[in-house]
Amino acid sequence: MTKPMQACRNAATILLVDDEPDIVTIFTEVLEKAGHRVLPSTEPAQALDIAEQATEDIDLLLSDVTMPEMNGFELARRLKAMRPGLKVLFMSGYIEGTHCIDEGTVLLHKPLSLHVLCDAVSTMLDTAKATSPPE
Repeated sequence: MTKPMQACRNAATILLVDDEPDIVTIFTEVLEKAGHRVLPSTEPAQALDIAEQATEDIDLLLSDVTMPEMNGFELARRLKAMRPGLKVLFMSGYIEGTHCIDEGTVLLHKPLSLHVLCDAVSTMLDTAKATSPPE
């Protein structure tokens, strides 16, 4: 018996990028049911456009690493230049070669359970909230 999805501890806006449409659809549904707002994209260029046009804060980039047009590391670099303070959570079923990942960056290995996904997102957002200056 699987345990039901719980509401997230910190509702956030998540930019989700994966070149597999089925993953984008499933992860979007799960994250929205957990209370997040999801901005889905199947292409890095589209994700850059979404981030550029979004009027609200984007709290987290959840991105595949290996994509045909641009890898997730480059996408994250470009998005962080646009939106300093953006938290990043990578996922990948396969990474070729060695990549330098910033301290504090998390890499989830696909396939991953939906509970692992939600736990990782909540943990990343909790960490972001704990390190943010008080308002």
